[in-house]
Amino acid sequence: MAPARTRDSYGVEIDAIVALDDGRWGAFEMKLGTGLVEEGVRALQRLAAQVDMSKAPPAVLAVICGTGYGYVRPDGIGVVPCSALGP
Repeated sequence: MAPARTRDSYGVEIDAIVALDDGRWGAFEMKLGTGLVEEGVRALQRLAAQVDMSKAPPAVLAVICGTGYGYVRPDGIGVVPCSALGP
């Protein structure tokens, strides 16, 4: 099953937004190609630029990628390889 794609009224598309009952939320972009992480980061940055961070900051913004190492970029966006999500 493909992830649900979410597009806001400004045309920003994000692969998944997870919202918890306590108000925390996170946004995820899936990019399986090794050279596509920056494309996912740009989409997350566009989304973050539209959110009033003083009222609803995200708990996590992350690009899920096919391979490589997991790390948090200096801008706070995580890069998570699929292998880190489970066995």
